[in-house]
Amino acid sequence: MDTFNLSFKSLWKVGAVGAAIAFVWAIGTGDPETPESALETIKFIKTILNSKFHILNLKVLYGGSVNSKNLADYLKFKEINGVLVGSASLNKDEVRKMAALLK
Repeated sequence: MDTFNLSFKSLWKVGAVGAAIAFVWAIGTGDPETPESALETIKFIKTILNSKFHILNLKVLYGGSVNSKNLADYLKFKEINGVLVGSASLNKDEVRKMAALLK
């Protein structure tokens, strides 16, 4: 825990900090965490890092079986600042569908 504390104490000076979360059971399984559960976890992470390390502008990405069918469900929450696309990024048609959703 000391290494964790030291790392974040240094980061707050940078001004912009990013993090990514992925639930182990959702990575590459096609069984993503619900957007609501991801949101709850992200809010918790932001609250802890803000209260303990005064990181106010933390940007958090969600990753774990993101695809064109669920992308909008994650991005509708302002606290989820983006997504990490894994195996779906290997399918060019899927990438095109996701890109179209972002326009």
